[in-house]
Amino acid sequence: MEGSSALSYLLVGSKPCYDTGSRIGAGIILDILLDPTFVALVGEIGVVITIAGFALTLVQLHNTKSAVDESIRATDELRAKLALTECAANAAAAEVQIRLAQALLSAANWHQVLGAIDALRNSLLLIHHRHSEFSDEVRQSLESAIRRLADCCGEIEARLAKGPSAAMKKEISQGLRETGSLVTSLRAHFSEKVR
Repeated sequence: MEGSSALSYLLVGSKPCYDTGSRIGAGIILDILLDPTFVALVGEIGVVITIAGFALTLVQLHNTKSAVDESIRATDELRAKLALTECAANAAAAEVQIRLAQALLSAANWHQVLGAIDALRNSLLLIHHRHSEFSDEVRQSLESAIRRLADCCGEIEARLAKGPSAAMKKEISQGLRETGSLVTSLRAHFSEKVR
C-alpha cells in the first residue's frame, strides 16, 4: 500500500483513513466532494451560472440587433441623401442646359438646340426616376415637361431640312421658360432637403 497514492487508497478502501499526513487532507476533500449536500450546492450554482450566461447572451443579442437596425437606418438615410444630392445636381445641370438651349435658339443653331433640349430631357428623366416623393402636381408637371421636350425634339428633327419657322422658335422659347421655372423649383426643393 505504500506505493499507491493516498487518493487511490481512499477510493479503494472501505473507509477513509485520517491517521497519516496526505491521507488526511485527501480524505477530507473526498468526503466533502462526495457529500450529497455539496454536490447539490454545486449543481445549483451551475444552474445559476447557466441562467446568468443565457440572460447575458439574450442581452448581447438584443444589443447586436439594435446596432444592426441602427446601421440599416443610417444606411437608408445616407442613400436617400445621396439620391437627393444627385437630383439636385441633375436639376442644376438642367438649368444650364436650358440657358444653353435658349442661347442656341437665339442664334438659330438648330442642331445644337436639338442636342441641348435632348440633354435637358434626359436630366429631367433622371430626376423623375430617381426621386419618388413628389406631389401629384409636381410629378404631372415633370412628366408633361418631359413629353413636351420629346415632342419639341421630334418637331425640330422633322423641320431641320426645311428650316424651323419663327412660330416654332417662339413656341420652343416659351416651353424652355416654363421648363426653367419647374427646374428651378425642383433644384430649390432638392437643395433644401439635402441640408
